[in-house]
Amino acid sequence: MLYFYTTDNVTQNQEAYNTFIESFIPLLASVPCPKCGMIGLLILYGTHPRVFINEDMVRIELLIQRVHCKGCGSTHIVLPTTVLPYFLHIILNIQNALNSNTEMNITYKDYLKRRFKFSSLEPFPVFTRFFSTIHSIIKNRIKKTIYFGFFISPTHLR
Repeated sequence: MLYFYTTDNVTQNQEAYNTFIESFIPLLASVPCPKCGMIGLLILYGTHPRVFINEDMVRIELLIQRVHCKGCGSTHIVLPTTVLPYFLHIILNIQNALNSNTEMNITYKDYLKRRFKFSSLEPFPVFTRFFSTIHSIIKNRIKKTIYFGFFISPTHLR
């Protein structure tokens, strides 16, 4: 998975995402493969459908760009930092959930630790920086609990 920082809401519609990808293409030659670390071996490799729930709580299906590493043969998707991998909800919805008063027996920090093995994120500075941003959002809310079912993995919807 390749994460690229953006402040734009590129998950609003397909056109916005395509514009985001067009800005990514010139960088492709300088981006290392997340698996093998080789630079300059990633090529565009088609798209795959992905569903997001935007800030209006509307389901949007986008064709997400895939890239293929000619070195190790792995395939990755290109996502903006406005979304979390394996989540339907965009980051704005997650921030809103953190600000809500919903309660359950799990904190967001515990959920992230279980959901993502943080040690596996260390090689990816953009990804790590993104999660640092998430942690800064919840810094003062560590004990605040949120509704666990709010976050749904798209793989569970098939």
